[in-house]
Amino acid sequence: MSIDQTTIMKTLTESLPKGGMFRVCMCVAMLAAPQWAGDLERARQLYQRTEYEAALQALGTEDSQDARGLLLAGQIDYQLGQYKAASERLEKASQLEPRSAEIFLWLGRSLGRQAETATFTAFGYARQCRQALERAVALDGKHVEAMSALASYYVKAPSVLGGSPEKAEKLVAQIAALDAAQGQYVQAQMAAHRKDFARAEAHLQRAAEMAPDSPKLLFARAELYIQQKRKLEEARVLLRRYLQMPLTPEDPPRGAAERLLAEAGG
Repeated sequence: MSIDQTTIMKTLTESLPKGGMFRVCMCVAMLAAPQWAGDLERARQLYQRTEYEAALQALGTEDSQDARGLLLAGQIDYQLGQYKAASERLEKASQLEPRSAEIFLWLGRSLGRQAETATFTAFGYARQCRQALERAVALDGKHVEAMSALASYYVKAPSVLGGSPEKAEKLVAQIAALDAAQGQYVQAQMAAHRKDFARAEAHLQRAAEMAPDSPKLLFARAELYIQQKRKLEEARVLLRRYLQMPLTPEDPPRGAAERLLAEAGG
C-alpha cells in the first residue's frame, strides 16, 4: 500500500464509528470482486454435469481478468472443441496465475488438440503442449491427470518433439504409486498405442477390478474391443452402461460413446 493510500485508510479508521471500517472494507472487496463472481459456482456445477453451453452462458467471462474464470472458460471451450479460444484464455490465465498446475494441464491439452488439427504450425503447438504439461507436473508432482497427459505425450510424440518412452515409463510408475487404477489405465493406453492389444486389455481388466464403477474404464474397454473387432456384444453392453452413467468432464463425451456404439452395431 502506498503512503497516500495508508494515510487515507488511517483517516477513515479514525473518523468512522465502531464497525464502520469493517463495512467499508466489505464494500471495497465487493467492488473489487469480478463482476461474474456470483455465477461462477453455478457455471462450475453446470460444467461438472457436462452442460457446457449452459455453463459458458452462466459464466459470462468476456474480457475477464480473473484466472479462475478464465480457467473454467478455457475448459468449457476445450470441451466444445474450440481449442484456439481455449488456448488463448488459458494462456492468459497462466500469466495471471503462473503457479497453477491445473491451468497448465488444460493449456497443454488445448495446445495438443491444436497440434493434432494444424498443418504448418503443428510442431510449434506440440512443443508448447509438452512445455505446458511439463510445467504442470513441475508445479504439482502429485497431479495424476497432468502426469497422465504428459506420459501420453511422451509415448505418442516423436523424439524430435521431446517424445521419450523412458520418461513415460518413469511417470507411469509415479502415477501407479499415487493411484493404482489410473496407473493401469495409462499403461493400457500406452500398450494400445503400440498395438499391443493383449497387454492393453490385461491392464484395463486390472484397472476395472480396482475401480469397477469408473466410466472412462468402461469406455476404454469397449473402444479396445471395437478396435480389434472382437467381443462386440460385450462392447455394446459396456457402452450402453456408460451412457446411463453420470459423466464428468474427465470422461469421454457421450457423443463419442454413441458413435462407438453405432460402429459396434448397437
